[in-house]
Amino acid sequence: MTIMAAEEDMHHIEWAKQLVSNDDERHKLCDEEFAAADADGSGDLSVDEVIKLVFKICNSMNLVLPKKEKVAQLVEACDKSKDGDLQLNEFRTCFKTLLKACIHEAEKETAEEREARLKAAAEAAAAEKKRQLSEGFTPRIASKRRCQN
Repeated sequence: MTIMAAEEDMHHIEWAKQLVSNDDERHKLCDEEFAAADADGSGDLSVDEVIKLVFKICNSMNLVLPKKEKVAQLVEACDKSKDGDLQLNEFRTCFKTLLKACIHEAEKETAEEREARLKAAAEAAAAEKKRQLSEGFTPRIASKRRCQN
């Protein structure tokens, strides 16, 4: 692992710790991510939607991904309304608990394990990009003129 990669990983861990301790910042992130994941606008997320969202956030923060089964168990525990889905406040509770667990796992992870995880994440991102390109997805690139306005 390069020194730069190790420093970036530590930056992500510190950011995650800051999110745990700063309710306003964490709630803002949760609210934004929840709204984006709530594609049908129902105001709640299913277990599968929560798992996908948690994996997306953890990947973006280079944190160890929790096991799907553990996320599903936590969703059940945080589901105060017992309807099988999480509403925003329930998701906030779930997310804080998951962040704490991810931080704990990241802090005990060895350098070799971290390097292997980051390599796997990079390969997965490259595979996803390749899949999107094969399906005709092209990222929107702002023209120079639009950027100047």
